Amino acid sequence: MEKTIAFQSPDRISNKDASHTQNHFEKLIGINGKRILKNFKKGQNIFLEGENAYILFCLMKGNVKLVKGESPGKEHIIKIIGPGNNIGYHAIIANTQYSHSAIAITDVQVCVIQKQNYLEIIKNDYSQLEELLRKLCIDYIEAEEFIKIISIKPTRERLAIALLDYTFREGDDYVCLSRSDLANIIGSAKETVTRLLTELRIEGIISIAGKNITVLNKQKLEKLKGRYE
Repeated sequence: MEKTIAFQSPDRISNKDASHTQNHFEKLIGINGKRILKNFKKGQNIFLEGENAYILFCLMKGNVKLVKGESPGKEHIIKIIGPGNNIGYHAIIANTQYSHSAIAITDVQVCVIQKQNYLEIIKNDYSQLEELLRKLCIDYIEAEEFIKIISIKPTRERLAIALLDYTFREGDDYVCLSRSDLANIIGSAKETVTRLLTELRIEGIISIAGKNITVLNKQKLEKLKGRYE
């Protein structure tokens, strides 16, 4: 299943849509012929903002964060994605440089498709072109959602949304993100996130064991998420 976290609403994604996307992802890799696989260790750069975009990366295993910014501590996490997603297609279609960096937050495996091969695929396979257009539209909708949430919702509600999105993406109740990354995603300070997580733990909504967070009560998180909707 295609998995992302970017202030999206899990209830908007149907099983039919997820299956549709997964079928196209598998077909794209199949069309590419002999698979060229690359592995990246946690913390490695898959590509950097400003590099020429000549490769499409199809994420097979692991999680990747898409980051915009010039240096550590002065960056913003645009999105965290999991298996079933393609990385780099915006820049390839726009015929420009990568507009963000892609960094492995776990050990990662990708299938590599050269730019020209990918352009030939979407030129000759209408279903792949249709899927690309669908993805671009979803990206636009998610960007609108992000602006709305950052502008309107208090930090506590933004944190609830991020935790729910992550557990939805992973398919379990565990969240394994650093406090810095979590703060970056919701547009807040690390100290604020740490304090809010402590409050949620005291309220019995989550439990905390080191870096790992376990969601104990999704219904209460849903209430926090929906307070300003």
